[in-house]
Amino acid sequence: MSPLDTTDAKWLQSIDKKLSVIETKLEVYADHEGRIRELEKKSYQTAVVISIITALITAVVTAFFTKGM
Repeated sequence: MSPLDTTDAKWLQSIDKKLSVIETKLEVYADHEGRIRELEKKSYQTAVVISIITALITAVVTAFFTKGM
């Protein structure tokens, strides 16, 4: 085996290790992205509920003042 072959093997092992680290980080980022999307979905759902409750309260208050006057 020539020294060039050994260097190439070490270089390829180094690349393989770095790719493994990158793959692991990508999996973590994908997990984080999924969690963020779930939080955004819940945030939107909460915003819809709050807007409906606000609309109902406004309608009741408006009806109360309209009938009272």
